[in-house]
Amino acid sequence: MGDTVGSAAIDDDEWQQATDLAASLGPKVCEWILELTSDAGLHLHSIEKRVKSRPHAEQKIVNKVRGDYSLKDMTDILGVRIITFFPDEIDVVASLIEQEFDVDRGNSVDKRALLDPDRFGYLSLHYVVRVQREQCSLRDFKKYQNFRFEIQIRTILQHAWAEIEHDLGYKSKEELPSGFQRRFSRLAGLLELADTEFQQIRGDLQNYQAEVGNAVRDEPGDVPVNRDSISAFISESDLIRRLDAKLAKEIYGDTRIAGKPSRKYASRLAVLLQEFGFESVGQIENSLRGREALFVAFLAQYKALQQRETVPVGGCLLFYLMLEAALRPEEEGRRLLSQITSTLSYEKARARAAAAKVEAEAG
Repeated sequence: MGDTVGSAAIDDDEWQQATDLAASLGPKVCEWILELTSDAGLHLHSIEKRVKSRPHAEQKIVNKVRGDYSLKDMTDILGVRIITFFPDEIDVVASLIEQEFDVDRGNSVDKRALLDPDRFGYLSLHYVVRVQREQCSLRDFKKYQNFRFEIQIRTILQHAWAEIEHDLGYKSKEELPSGFQRRFSRLAGLLELADTEFQQIRGDLQNYQAEVGNAVRDEPGDVPVNRDSISAFISESDLIRRLDAKLAKEIYGDTRIAGKPSRKYASRLAVLLQEFGFESVGQIENSLRGREALFVAFLAQYKALQQRETVPVGGCLLFYLMLEAALRPEEEGRRLLSQITSTLSYEKARARAAAAKVEAEAG
């Protein structure tokens, strides 16, 4: 036993039973919440669990004004913390928690609603819950039926604030030296603004991604080269489909072409195309159309490479950039080609381009 006043209020057997329940329930709850959020299409930053230490539990009992407060009243022996990327995801997670758990409304609090202008901190949503009776039966959770625990939901930035605040050791504005209160409030406001702005940026990017395909089809000359525009271009262009088919036949023996470009591949293409000086999707399309016969002849200079199960949609663009590098002045061409591949020398690329030019002109 500890020698604080509160330590005498905790029976050893009672403490062991409570912490054993918390330790075994924590991983199950985390797995369950990950399943719920995944099914809802939500990607969490992280989910954490912790079992309260005995010294903290004892101190909490000591600090309580109510004289009969004991371990049985404690609702946070198990704590689960869910960290989202954006503020609006907190409400999605909250809705899932309210559907799947019995919420103790009297002990739960939405600290986000504490909007005093001089509030201290940057606050999150706290639930005290039990596993629902029907879920206890379905999931074999009967031994946890009466066990209350805490679920916190906060964004990454809210979490960052809480961690720094905890490290500094000040839990209320009254504890702070007077000159620091305003600085803390300003900083909390900046983090809240950043949270809102990140959410707005996400929405604007989603709108851009939804609309960029139409822009690529209608006004490609006005669409700058970036990951999303290149992804839309190589997914929807008939010219790319035609050249990809030629690539698959000439080099990989009628290999299947992947249906959608990965973000990683579209990003790589966008960076390379910018390095080659392409500023818009229209410039890429015009260059491909102007040299289509030469490019097809360039592909014909390759002997069949090792068979592949698939080639990425838009794979023709990498080979087209090899041709582009071969047509550039030597110093520039060597530098650009080295960014695409280390297996093709500039001299060999130049030779293939020259042979392709002869074939294209003869054709």
